Amino acid sequence: MINNVKRQLLELKEAIKKGQSQVDEEIESSIEGRAENTEVIIEQKIKGIEEMKRVIEECENVIHEAKEMIQKEEFNCFVMKNKKEEELSKEEELNKIKGYAQSLKRKEIHEEFEDYDEFVIEQNKDRKKEEEKILVNQLQNDLIEQALTKLQEWSNKNEVHVLFDSDLNEWNECQSTELFNGPSIFLFIFDENKNAFGWYFPQGINENGTGEYQECYLQNGTEKVFEIHKIKEKEIKVGRGDCVIEIKQGNNIETQINYNSTKKIMSYCYESMFSVERIICIQMLCDECLDVIQDNLEQLQEWSGLYECSRLYDTLEDGENEGEMKERINGESNIFIICIDEYGNVFGCFIEAEVEDTLLLNSRNHFLFAFDNTEDLSGHPHQWKMKKERLGKLVLGDNDMLFSCGDDVSPFGMLIIFKTSFRSSFCASLSNVYEYIKDDDLNGTCFNDERRDTFKVQRVIVLKMN
Repeated sequence: MINNVKRQLLELKEAIKKGQSQVDEEIESSIEGRAENTEVIIEQKIKGIEEMKRVIEECENVIHEAKEMIQKEEFNCFVMKNKKEEELSKEEELNKIKGYAQSLKRKEIHEEFEDYDEFVIEQNKDRKKEEEKILVNQLQNDLIEQALTKLQEWSNKNEVHVLFDSDLNEWNECQSTELFNGPSIFLFIFDENKNAFGWYFPQGINENGTGEYQECYLQNGTEKVFEIHKIKEKEIKVGRGDCVIEIKQGNNIETQINYNSTKKIMSYCYESMFSVERIICIQMLCDECLDVIQDNLEQLQEWSGLYECSRLYDTLEDGENEGEMKERINGESNIFIICIDEYGNVFGCFIEAEVEDTLLLNSRNHFLFAFDNTEDLSGHPHQWKMKKERLGKLVLGDNDMLFSCGDDVSPFGMLIIFKTSFRSSFCASLSNVYEYIKDDDLNGTCFNDERRDTFKVQRVIVLKMN
């Protein structure tokens, strides 16, 4: 556009010069040749002057337009320059923002990696602590097992019943004098220094908080000791809150055992301070059922004609999951099924033939028996064979019933035993099916037209004779 304006101005300038030269030449020619044409020449010259004015005016317009165009272009250049600078500024700002964002992202990623590393480290620490705890607990359990012979000797009882274990139970849910009310109670403390010690309460702790007790030592550091010392009677108090037990001599508190599963708290015994890591409370019991079986083993051998004995099933050790008893004794022969009920009666049945889900019974392969009966204090074992004219069956249960034996054909007579959690077992009219037995001879209960007795078994043991 600028070049076009320049070209027009040059053309006008050349035209003016050219026009002026022509006029001057014509005037000079005219004056030299013809003086009479002077007026005409003057007139033409005036016209030429007017024409030049017109041309000059056009030139001025063109110049004005050119100046306006120049101003406009200058303004456009100014705008474009500012816009470019603004775009550059925005780009720089954007780059700064991007750089800042990338910096933040890198920081976040770095922090995430740091957090993850810390998490892994903590997780490894927790896993290591758990593994160490498992190892320590196993060593503690092994120590109790190794001391079992001593516990049986000290208490003169052979069955172990764990009343409380701080690894399995919460003290605040078990804290009660009832925990220590029973006889033959051992309370063992495992401290942070690998010492294992405690007390034996032969008669438990009575309601007045006093009682005879003995101090027991199982381990001193890494050395096993297994010692017990009788202590004169002192005041003993079962604690509340974090206090497990407190032993006083007069007004002086000699021992206070504190425990909390969520925090470390201190205990003391004879002025020694320590932290308790684990508490186990054990009651030693007589296994009456096994004792009775052992006392009458010769009778079992005589009745079966076999002398080797092995245990196939025990509700106390094997549980009572659905079909457990059936699975363990199916296919076996020469078995005694022995029950002990809630009143201490020990009784059961003998099966000579190979056991099936439903096995036919007769006088040659089956009988009932009883060792201890609360209704018969003679202590003599009793045997009742099935009547020769009767055919019965053994049924092994799948659900709540463990087994039944006898004859369900009228007039029926059956022994039906349910799981130990049910008071639903019963002896139904046994005199109809078995020889020389009264309906309540087996364990002092009967379920017939006159009575509707039911009872609960505490344990069922199955022995195999070979």
